[in-house]
Amino acid sequence: MHPDFLVHYRSPDGGGPLELVDAREWRQGEVITGRLKARRTGAEFPIEQGAPRLVLPGDLTPRRAIDQRQIDLSDKKIDDAIAAGTLSPELTEAIRVHEAEKTARTEFLFQAFDYESPGERYVLDLGCGDPSLTLRFARLGFRCFALDFAPYRLCENGARYIAHSGLHFERVVALMSRLPFPDRMFDLVFVSAALHHATPNREEEFEWYNPRNMFDTLREVKRVLKRHDEGGRFIAAGEGVYPDGMPVSERPLEKIAKVNGCYESHYTMAEYLSQFEAAGIYPMLFANQLDRRLYFDAYTPDGAKTRLLLPDDNVTNDQLWRLRHLCRKHASPARLREIFPHWMRFRRLFPWKLGEPGRWLPSAQEYWRHRRSA
Repeated sequence: MHPDFLVHYRSPDGGGPLELVDAREWRQGEVITGRLKARRTGAEFPIEQGAPRLVLPGDLTPRRAIDQRQIDLSDKKIDDAIAAGTLSPELTEAIRVHEAEKTARTEFLFQAFDYESPGERYVLDLGCGDPSLTLRFARLGFRCFALDFAPYRLCENGARYIAHSGLHFERVVALMSRLPFPDRMFDLVFVSAALHHATPNREEEFEWYNPRNMFDTLREVKRVLKRHDEGGRFIAAGEGVYPDGMPVSERPLEKIAKVNGCYESHYTMAEYLSQFEAAGIYPMLFANQLDRRLYFDAYTPDGAKTRLLLPDDNVTNDQLWRLRHLCRKHASPARLREIFPHWMRFRRLFPWKLGEPGRWLPSAQEYWRHRRSA
């Protein structure tokens, strides 16, 4: 935890700002081991491996403790097998597919847009797991927080990314449903394949398959996000969607999760929308991928939906230069101005230089010359 970011933390018990009362180990300007204290309530929270552990004792229920332990043990087992070269071919292929799908649904954020004054804007990577995407936002210049309930990948990989890149982002261990930040702090809250892990604060309100498990998390996203007219936006990517009307008894993910003991549940789109409406917040983009093809729906604060990019548009990572044209095809300029914040705009890309951010297409004539010669 960097002391410059301390002002942005709040105690999850409602105890207001936190103060650093003990810093036993420092590294490159960060507190690696120490202790934070809530000014109003006196509640104390440890800093371990550079990350504040902002989870209330009462929130670390037996179910959550099991989830946390199983996630960390599984991740460490995989990392140890990779380091030893003993990872099974099946698991190697599963990881490869997972990473390819993650890239397919998130790369547009880093190549297809330009951002105004990123150094003045705050990004929360919610339920990040491995904070590789947080690092991508930090490279763009944003002031970033990576938050997850399971500390292993967050802390181990986060520390390595920071050491290798020379950039900084905050790592914090906390619940998605009880965010340790002040109201209206973030310009962007981004969640990639994590919302479907959300559970309510009160364990007695938890119910398998119930989309209301997301409600407390969505209400917290709304609280910490700047208002729509201030430029605050929420993006959800990679959330599994079951076909509308699919019976609970036929949903496969939950059956596996019940055996593993770690909760996750995909929902139908209608079920996601019911919780967006209940919490009073809709994602600017609900992004996904189908066979590496990117697609997303866009929402305005009143829940009006625009099919901004379709699977049939066939936009893959080597076709991101088409994104600007296709979004303008599917939505009017007025609707696009309502969807996207003033600080985020489409980049006009060289189709043959997508790997080089910041390249602009200088003219239609040059583009067509390239197409004729290709």
